[in-house]
Amino acid sequence: SGNVTQPSNTLGTIGAINGMAYLPSGPLVAQADISGRIATADSVGVGNTVVYLESSDQTIRMSAITSPFGYFSFLSVPTGRNYTITPSRKGFTFAPTSIVRDHNEEVNNLDFVGARAGDLGNVK
Repeated sequence: SGNVTQPSNTLGTIGAINGMAYLPSGPLVAQADISGRIATADSVGVGNTVVYLESSDQTIRMSAITSPFGYFSFLSVPTGRNYTITPSRKGFTFAPTSIVRDHNEEVNNLDFVGARAGDLGNVK
């Protein structure tokens, strides 16, 4: 009978220190999701709205489009940075205009109120 050779792991051992996964080459960037909803003052979702996410140092830029019910998500966003999240849709205004977030953990309640541009009275 011959010897069985196990394939070597060329990436090295994956470990964790204080919840941060790492490889021998250095730490991996921690990531967490950012999500929320855009709805009218009476809770009707505002679909087909582009939502922009940009880091304060402008090195990370993402965009998402809201679902028909107004929900949006940015998956696996690197933590430890400040981000500005801004919705945009022609013919609509939003309150707040944008949200600045110090992103250290998952958040799922970044909500905006949207109104047709001629219906500003509904935005509080």
